[in-house]
Amino acid sequence: MATALFTESVQQGHQLYAQGDYEGAERAYTAAVQADPVEADGYRLLSFAQYAQARYELALANSAKAVSLGPDNPENHFARGIAALAGSDLNLAVESLDEVLRLRPDHAHAHASMVSALMARGRKCFENGEDMRGENDLSRAIKLDRTNPEPVQALAKHFLDIDQKTRAIKVVQEALAEMPQDPAVKSMALHLGVSLDAKLEQEAAKRDAVKQAQQKQCPACKAMVMEWASICPRCNTQIAAIPSQFAGRATGPSTTWQEVAYKIVAGLWILNGAYMIFQGVQLRQAEHYLPGMEAYGIIVGAVNAGVGIGLYFESEVVQFIAKLMCYLVILGATVGTCLGMGVAKPFMIAVNLAQLLMACFQLYLLKEVGGD
Repeated sequence: MATALFTESVQQGHQLYAQGDYEGAERAYTAAVQADPVEADGYRLLSFAQYAQARYELALANSAKAVSLGPDNPENHFARGIAALAGSDLNLAVESLDEVLRLRPDHAHAHASMVSALMARGRKCFENGEDMRGENDLSRAIKLDRTNPEPVQALAKHFLDIDQKTRAIKVVQEALAEMPQDPAVKSMALHLGVSLDAKLEQEAAKRDAVKQAQQKQCPACKAMVMEWASICPRCNTQIAAIPSQFAGRATGPSTTWQEVAYKIVAGLWILNGAYMIFQGVQLRQAEHYLPGMEAYGIIVGAVNAGVGIGLYFESEVVQFIAKLMCYLVILGATVGTCLGMGVAKPFMIAVNLAQLLMACFQLYLLKEVGGD
């Protein structure tokens, strides 16, 4: 139970903060903390006042104290997240804002701050040569806010910088379906020769229709917000009960099944290559071993493993090579199926059909993940 002095100091701090007197608010919130040193709210409010004065180290220390005392309050994590972001502790910022969105999926300010944190960390990863991690961060930023052209620009520029134009085109094409009138997106599309894909446009329109069907009007500012929102993101009015801490466990952009399947297929290429190399080496112990017998298996295995590694890291060159290999498999499997039918060999037909289906499936995954 908060003491009377704590409550009085907090109210005074609120008044000073609203007037823009952040130093005065800091003094008032400090008095509140001293009056009740185990109340998390005092540390969080003190952190906000220090953040407003660009005293980010102090803000981070006090928000961390608030989190330790009140780990179930999303605002404590939000205070730590924005302080960490301002202080360039990007990993902590993302971790803290993730926790906010787990506890309060509709926290509009946390969503916006998370996009900024992911963009900053993604760019930092590119500078440090951690391309895959940076790409994941920017991809997530795009999924979090599909109306923001900044992460689209950053990710497309990165792909162009590493000579993966196809992936840049895919990013811009998807953004064009979401933001067809945005000047930045239109400029990138013009530069890359990208036109609006009818299928993507239809998918975006369907998402918009679903979103509009799930909106309601805020009673205060009359803006349209999602029907499950407890706080209006425009005027901060509470319009429903705050969801429980379990409400947001499945929030955030999920990875598509195509992306997961793509990684699995890449792993199978690597495992198959390793097995072929192992078989080639084992030939040296064969009873009638001749020098050089193992060379074919080792070379083909190394090529398979190399393709798998290249696919895993989404190398555009390797994806092109994999497509050519799939086309060759399709050709060979088609011929094999026809021959099997001619000599009435069901097992031969089944094997070739399986190869044909697998190659077609890989082509589909290559198109979905790597683009045309």
